[in-house]
Amino acid sequence: TLGYGRLMEPEMGGGLSESEAQFMLRSDVVRVLAEMDDTWPWAADLSPAQRRGLANLLFNVGLPRLRKFVNMLEALKKSAAGDAGAADRASAECLDSRYAGQVGDRAKRIADLLRQN
Repeated sequence: TLGYGRLMEPEMGGGLSESEAQFMLRSDVVRVLAEMDDTWPWAADLSPAQRRGLANLLFNVGLPRLRKFVNMLEALKKSAAGDAGAADRASAECLDSRYAGQVGDRAKRIADLLRQN
């Protein structure tokens, strides 16, 4: 079930319409961006691509787990402050994680975004 007991199994007549799914996604994006900026004020100084990458990761793993990406977050903070090599380090740290082994191509796409400063 989802929300207030909505049945989600399509074979039982449940699920979401495309417009409902889009509404939920828009709401999630607003929530994740606010959470990102509240947690890491320096994220406002990241490139648009890096912000998309960090938001994607935050959406995918949640704040408690993302806080454990200490080296990647530190590199992103340095990138936001203008350190030219930090974006490459953030990308490498993303790929050098257990998460990357679990999600494969998604981690590669996120790492590519984090590299773009």
